[in-house]
Amino acid sequence: MTIDRIELKNKAKAAFKGNYANCVIVAFIMMILFAGFVSNVNTSNSPNGPLPNVNLHIEFGIFSIVTLVSIFIINPLKVGGFVFFYKNNHEKAKLSELLTSFKGNYANSVVAMLLTNIFTVLWTLLFIIPGIVKHYSYMCVPYILAENPDLQAMEVISKSKEMMDGYKGQAFLLDLSFIGWMILSVLTCGIVGLFYAHPYIYQTKAEFYETIKINTEC
Repeated sequence: MTIDRIELKNKAKAAFKGNYANCVIVAFIMMILFAGFVSNVNTSNSPNGPLPNVNLHIEFGIFSIVTLVSIFIINPLKVGGFVFFYKNNHEKAKLSELLTSFKGNYANSVVAMLLTNIFTVLWTLLFIIPGIVKHYSYMCVPYILAENPDLQAMEVISKSKEMMDGYKGQAFLLDLSFIGWMILSVLTCGIVGLFYAHPYIYQTKAEFYETIKINTEC
């Protein structure tokens, strides 16, 4: 079934504008989470000369810390962000929705998101196109987790693949339709993205999930 992107976006705009401040805050947090929070540290330019063994140990330590923080804190927060925008479809969602994973089946959220990341990376390493396809196959994982916190991780992933069957191309076209907003965001040094484009996009994707959920249940 073809999804009407114009109708989808109109619904998203109404929901976003109805809870503008909170949407902007959550979208900003999501931007930070997806962008990462640690810069690469280069210690090879030490005034005492290159210290390859020391550098290796430092970089491995940083990598380990970042990985653990990503798995146990960032991924659950991402789920909370998606939960916020999904709930905002129908009511003014609260900022506390960001902590949804920590208040529910935390372990299940951690495992499901970790497996999703691993599977996506593995497919991308195989070939770029399959990686992109799998990215869209797993698009519903955070939303499904929000509604079914006790559903096993592999069941969540399988359900997402099932729901996105026939909708991956439409999800890709939906992303492409926001290119103009992304360009405008770059031209304004991120101002448009921060105060409009990013929350608008997240809200539209939440509307997309709800639409395919209704369609697949029919």
